Amino acid sequence: MSEQISPQISGYELLRVSIDWHGQVVLSWTADEANITTSIFKESFKQFYNYYERLDGTNFIELRRLEDTFEKLCVQAQKTEEKSEFIEFFSVYMGALTNILQPTENLSEMNSYGEGYEGLKVDFQQEMERLSRDGKEFCICLVGACDKKQESRKAICDLASAELRGFDRVFQLDANQIAISLKQTDKNGASRFLKRTQNKLFGDSGIKFNAVISQPVAGELLSSILTNLKKDLVELQANVSGDIVILQELSPLERHLKEIGSQ
Repeated sequence: MSEQISPQISGYELLRVSIDWHGQVVLSWTADEANITTSIFKESFKQFYNYYERLDGTNFIELRRLEDTFEKLCVQAQKTEEKSEFIEFFSVYMGALTNILQPTENLSEMNSYGEGYEGLKVDFQQEMERLSRDGKEFCICLVGACDKKQESRKAICDLASAELRGFDRVFQLDANQIAISLKQTDKNGASRFLKRTQNKLFGDSGIKFNAVISQPVAGELLSSILTNLKKDLVELQANVSGDIVILQELSPLERHLKEIGSQ
């Protein structure tokens, strides 16, 4: 009987640790601050690496590639005067980590841990950094199939992924909510993309979806954006017309009054 190997940290726990570490490094002002948080991250990575190195079926080429990427990323983390290279390299690291996880851990576990949200969180942090540094606009779109069927959700994901540019991303948040991150695009460009996708999808399969678009501004939190997107999408999902709307910029008081008026 083979030895049962128990991980000290699972792959999806390492994903969450990595995302938290990324945020701490981006916000750090000195090399000492970055060193403290990086030393904790290194210990988590070591536990994960030692566990996966002993698993049957592990792709050792990918594992070594991940280790090499991890070491280079830690070097980039020390360069506190310039964060852009660290942010770009973090995407490479997350891709290498995901390649290791997909063959060895159950994808349903990935979904149960909210990998879609965690991936969106990393993407959002990167785009907010570009927005603050370079003024590059981006949009977050929340999409839901009108019939709320799994096959319709999959068709939307497949078509959106095929139509997107290489640097745009699709994230599955829950059973019927898909987030699309459109880079270097304002809300009008996002609306045009969704309308093209809607027309093609309906023409090919008769499937309709509702969508809400947000164009984040500096200082906005992802949690607040998603809360408001979800509220507006729920309202749209009450019909099957396949509406695409731009999120109304409302103050908390205006949004509260709107909610009262709809009750």
